[in-house]
Amino acid sequence: MLVGIYAYLGRTRAFLAGYELDSVEAYLISLAAAFIGVAVFSLTRLRQQQIIQEAVIGITYAVAAAAGVLAIDQAPHGAEHLRDLLVGSILWVTWPQVLKIAGL
Repeated sequence: MLVGIYAYLGRTRAFLAGYELDSVEAYLISLAAAFIGVAVFSLTRLRQQQIIQEAVIGITYAVAAAAGVLAIDQAPHGAEHLRDLLVGSILWVTWPQVLKIAGL
């Protein structure tokens, strides 16, 4: 779920940059953001900390979710984009979409 919030931020960034939501560029930006999130948490785990990692993960999730909502609020069709992200469309997924994601 935590990687999903970074993918959401990447997809939101791609949307704000002008890419279509189902474009290859949007998927790649979303994938890159997810990898950045994974790298950050894997690097923070290597250090001895006074704060447990679960607390860092929870705070990061809340901040990233709020940042995504605030960022998408600036878009002209942000409400529709936010609804698509929150609700999803698993019942209407086509085979080309499945193959595109499998390729990524």
